[in-house]
Amino acid sequence: MRATAQEVDWTAVSALLADRTLAPTTLLDRTGRIVLCNRTMEDLLGRSRLELSGRDWVEELAPPDQREVARVRLAEALRGTIKRCECPVRLAGEAEAILTLDVERVGHAGHETLLASVVRVHRPTNKIDHQGIVELRYQISTDAHDFGRIRRVQSADAPIDTSHLVGERCFKAIHRRDSPCVDCPALAPGGGGRKTAVVISGWDDAPFAVVTADPSRDGTRQMTAQFVGPSVTTGLMRARVQSLAEAGGLSVREREVLNLLLLGRTYREIGRALDIGERTVKYHQGNILEKLGADSRLDLVRLFF
Repeated sequence: MRATAQEVDWTAVSALLADRTLAPTTLLDRTGRIVLCNRTMEDLLGRSRLELSGRDWVEELAPPDQREVARVRLAEALRGTIKRCECPVRLAGEAEAILTLDVERVGHAGHETLLASVVRVHRPTNKIDHQGIVELRYQISTDAHDFGRIRRVQSADAPIDTSHLVGERCFKAIHRRDSPCVDCPALAPGGGGRKTAVVISGWDDAPFAVVTADPSRDGTRQMTAQFVGPSVTTGLMRARVQSLAEAGGLSVREREVLNLLLLGRTYREIGRALDIGERTVKYHQGNILEKLGADSRLDLVRLFF
């Protein structure tokens, strides 16, 4: 017997389509909450699907001053009156972008969902795209009275203008600090060989940078900073969770719960995101702790890092 439109699980169908398309795609319920984000959308937003699942799209992603307009556009899309709209969003690291979305309402009356696919991403031209890894090479003075003064600088990303950095202190102009970075490799003891460290950075919207200092003979150090973007940090977290899950033999559901526990979500939020009860969440947490040899959620964080 053929299924009627009323019998088709349109949410499941849309979720399948969203996860298989190459375009960044999200599925929203009729209240505007995120049901699913495919992997491409995760990479674009710099957030995992489990982190976003169950959250209100507008409240979670729209800039505060744009939320009212974004909610109106979302309501129009859910009514089926528009097929394309622009949606401002905050990416991980507080960068902003404008997404042009193709929107399609699916499902029957009272159970509509909205399938939204990104067809264009516009970012301010004065910002670096930190979705991946951006590399900056520069030479600094190592003289005690002038440490960190930038002599030369170039970017591996040609469109980025870095000329204004010459003459400035690297820790202030690049990493947005008032003093040298705590783990600056140019200050590391142990001789003048190559040194590498991870430092907290404020360069545009990159959360941190991998900085390498190479020796020089003229009172300078050749520096290379690789700024790691949100999509990379999300990927690293995903890989670490996968490693823990495989080592402990966790089930698929336990892996989902582990991911959300590490994100600091409450039992209620986890239950909503995974469509299970709080008691079930606690049951899975107990299994996870036992399999990973941890005593508490705090101990899970210790294992993760």
